[in-house]
Amino acid sequence: PNRLEVLVRDASSAAISSVPVTFSVSSPTPTLGARATPESAQTNLDGTAGTVFKVGSLPLEYQVTCNCPSCGPVGSSVTFSACGKLGTDEFRQGDVRWSTTTLGNHPPDNSIKKVGCALSSVANLINFYNTASSSPIRTDPFQLNEDMMEHGGYNDADNVRWSEVVNFIEPEITWISDREIGPETNRVDLMSDIDTDVAQGYPVIVQGERPPAGSGNYHFMLVVGRCGGQYIVADPALSTGRRLYDPNEINLPLRGIHRYAP
Repeated sequence: PNRLEVLVRDASSAAISSVPVTFSVSSPTPTLGARATPESAQTNLDGTAGTVFKVGSLPLEYQVTCNCPSCGPVGSSVTFSACGKLGTDEFRQGDVRWSTTTLGNHPPDNSIKKVGCALSSVANLINFYNTASSSPIRTDPFQLNEDMMEHGGYNDADNVRWSEVVNFIEPEITWISDREIGPETNRVDLMSDIDTDVAQGYPVIVQGERPPAGSGNYHFMLVVGRCGGQYIVADPALSTGRRLYDPNEINLPLRGIHRYAP
């Protein structure tokens, strides 16, 4: 849940107390569980009123509106955008439970904290589908690393074999494709695929490239929603676990995607 607070003022910008207000949540599609729970039905002595709101269970952009029925026709309501996201884990590479664990089978010995963004993103993806299916099977970066070493989830360079990810998910899902920017694919094409999948409730693993261009130094994240022109991502490198990602970021432009679906 999130909290929203509004301030009601008169024409001279003075706060107005005891003014009735209402809150509502809407979107272009059914609200799917989105709701606003007012903390009070009128403004307090400081002219403020608040609500706790919950956006829906799909990665949509919802509108939260505060209406002041007794206010004048100008400025009687205000609407904010709030973005929903798919429910996923937000594993961090730096979690002390696995941060110093060696990733993969082959030298050089790299820790999950250093190079475990793809592994962590796959764990987030796997648990999304395992949770959606009410499966008792769960994982985390430590356990998944063990399973992938034992069952062919890595190639000889200890990179994730994307086509094999489906073998670690219960129930069965489909690997749709891997796509990278190239002669016949641009960033707009990749974003179109992401938008298609997220709109259907399917998270997408994305890879951005750290500078300089062509470095091949990729960082992987899981897209779990869209908010305006940006994506909500579970980012394993951050202590917060998630953030808004602009695919045109100078320091991490979108270079590829990995798609899966039920």
